[in-house]
Amino acid sequence: MHIDRQNSQREITTEYGYAMNELHEFYLASLGPRIEALTIAADALAGGDLDARDSIRRVAHQLKGSGASYGFPEVTARSVDVLDAPPSEIVEATLSLIAFLAELTGGPGHSRETILVVDDDPTIQMLLENHLETAGREILLASTMAEGRELLTANTDLLILDLFLPDADGRQL
Repeated sequence: MHIDRQNSQREITTEYGYAMNELHEFYLASLGPRIEALTIAADALAGGDLDARDSIRRVAHQLKGSGASYGFPEVTARSVDVLDAPPSEIVEATLSLIAFLAELTGGPGHSRETILVVDDDPTIQMLLENHLETAGREILLASTMAEGRELLTANTDLLILDLFLPDADGRQL
């Protein structure tokens, strides 16, 4: 029996990438209620309700544990900042955490990053898409210069392109 290790590894890597993307999306979908709870508690604490610190710390503690587990170490780091903040700085640290979470989830005032990948190799497209696709990023794929031109807009944040495309030199894009 012949085992094609290269294809088996590619299938595992692809399945892992899809699974991680699903976990990222699940985690991001769960952040809305936490953002709301932090916002309410931060407003209450800023208004003088000292009991709101416990609510903030409880949510920050949950986020500290889950952030890195779901592939968002910055959530963990910012949650630790809230937990370690002296009482006079908890509101400021919490507002920073809220802003970051809103950015991750594409909340108000946040626009998604757009990355355009122009490459005629479907394997390279798949690898780049799996590794670049995270919260707040939209990955657009094109296989030719013509497709790339159609997708390229002034709102494209990053362009990754193959210099040797079948219909033109990639630098012409």
